[in-house]
Amino acid sequence: MAYEKYNTDALVCGNWDRNTSDKFFLLFTNDFGMVKAVARSVREERSKQRFSLQDFSLSRLSLVPGRSSWYVAGAEVLSNQFMATDNRARRTFMHNIMQFLNRFVAYEVAQKQIFNELVNICCFSETMEIDYNSVQAVCLFRWLYYLGYIEADRAYKAVLNAPSSLVASRLLKPETAELIRLATAEAHYASHL
Repeated sequence: MAYEKYNTDALVCGNWDRNTSDKFFLLFTNDFGMVKAVARSVREERSKQRFSLQDFSLSRLSLVPGRSSWYVAGAEVLSNQFMATDNRARRTFMHNIMQFLNRFVAYEVAQKQIFNELVNICCFSETMEIDYNSVQAVCLFRWLYYLGYIEADRAYKAVLNAPSSLVASRLLKPETAELIRLATAEAHYASHL
């Protein structure tokens, strides 16, 4: 019986050991949203996939659906911005973004807007000097809006209508930043997550 194989880009958000040499991975994919996938024998030294499946890696994966989870059939690393930088603020930013994804993104619901923004931020923030705190505040706010936790309001119009979170963070005014902080905190509290 032939299995359907899906190729997609994914960000590795976490992993845990399974059996002797397998691992479970939490993957934020472009096409399927957040999924759990098993990679067989990935903890063995001879495994070619283990470097492509490190935490914070952006990888091109071949996934096969199973009964209870997905299976990784192939992996090719595109980048790992966390390992490539020694900037502490950038690493903290990436860690906080991963925690947000683990907490708020539903399983197997595609979130292409969030995925595309995340990839753009990871690529652009490598080459330019940015204020990670304001970018993180804007990202979390915009993504909570995309996920339906925050209602649209005129006060946030400039932030929500900007083409990307990086652009929105540059347009951020101090009074809008405080409104965003309060709205994000309220969404966190109201979600019970």
